[in-house]
Amino acid sequence: GAIVATKANALGSGGLTLNAGTTFNAGGFNQTLGALTMAGSGAMLDFGAAAGTNILTFASSSGLSWAGTLTIFNFDPNTDRLRFGTSATGLTFSQLTGITFNGFAPGALIDPSGYVTVPEPSTLSLCFLGAMALVLRRNSRTH
Repeated sequence: GAIVATKANALGSGGLTLNAGTTFNAGGFNQTLGALTMAGSGAMLDFGAAAGTNILTFASSSGLSWAGTLTIFNFDPNTDRLRFGTSATGLTFSQLTGITFNGFAPGALIDPSGYVTVPEPSTLSLCFLGAMALVLRRNSRTH
C-alpha cells in the first residue's frame, strides 16, 4: 500500500507506522511527523519527484524497534533533507544500517543535529576496513 501526501504536513504531527511493503510518498512537500515505526521489512520513503529542497522530519525514533529495512527514493543528497530528532541519537546504529538510499550503497549516517546523510563511498570503505581490523585483532588474540 501507499500513503501519499498532497500538501505540506498532510498527516499532522503524529507518528508514522510503515508496514512491510508500505510506501510513504511525501509528494515533494515538506513533512514534520512524530516518530517512525517500522513494522515490517521492505518499507519505503519517497521524497517525490518535485524539484527543489524537500525536508522530511521525524521525531527521534531511536527508542522504537524497527523490523526490516527502509529504502529511500527520489532523495537528492545535495538538496533534500531527512531528519530524526535533533541530535545524533535520533536513530540507533542498527536502524542506520537498515536504511538504503536508492542508487547508493546500503547504510546511512546521522550528524550531530539529527540529519541523516548518504555515506560517501570512502566513508563506507573506512568503516569496512575498521571492522576488518577489529576482527583480525580479535582473531590474533585468540590464537
